[in-house]
Amino acid sequence: MEKKKKVFFLSGLSECGKSQAGEWATKNGIFRLKIIYFEKMIAQIEGIPVSNKDEMSNAIKSMYSNEVEMCSKFRDQVFEFMLINKCEAISLESLYRANLAKSFLNDFRFDTEIIYIDAEIEKRAQREFEKIYQTNPSITLEKVIEQTKNKDIFKISKGVLEVEAIATKIVNNNRSLDDFQKAILKIFNS
Repeated sequence: MEKKKKVFFLSGLSECGKSQAGEWATKNGIFRLKIIYFEKMIAQIEGIPVSNKDEMSNAIKSMYSNEVEMCSKFRDQVFEFMLINKCEAISLESLYRANLAKSFLNDFRFDTEIIYIDAEIEKRAQREFEKIYQTNPSITLEKVIEQTKNKDIFKISKGVLEVEAIATKIVNNNRSLDDFQKAILKIFNS
């Protein structure tokens, strides 16, 4: 029997550390892509226009109107991509749809980890503030907290909290970067 393909879904609220975890995935030989990459690919295969944000939003609504079928197509595209690119492991970022990830758990082709990265709003906003401040010293921490909360509202409306409920691993990112890296690498190397 062929070895199962490793899939690591990365999820969590805004500025929780998904991108950082994705960078560590790449450094550990794990192919890294955003979930929207496969959604765009499926839309293009089906002839659904996705040339701008509105078209992409409409395409996603349409494609997920039959969620079971869309999840199946998504899994097939991921598997085919991994075969073509000869990759044994892939990191998929920005998971909002719990049912999409759950569908991978029941697919014999994949060994799936659903990683939900958890961090307090203050920690997430402080880290983002430190990044933004480098290029925009007029930004305030209060403004970044407000922006982060607004991004969270969007992600929550898309179902990100449902992902936390089905996560196979929940990683606390309230501590140091080193602690976060150790926790993520332990999952990637398991």
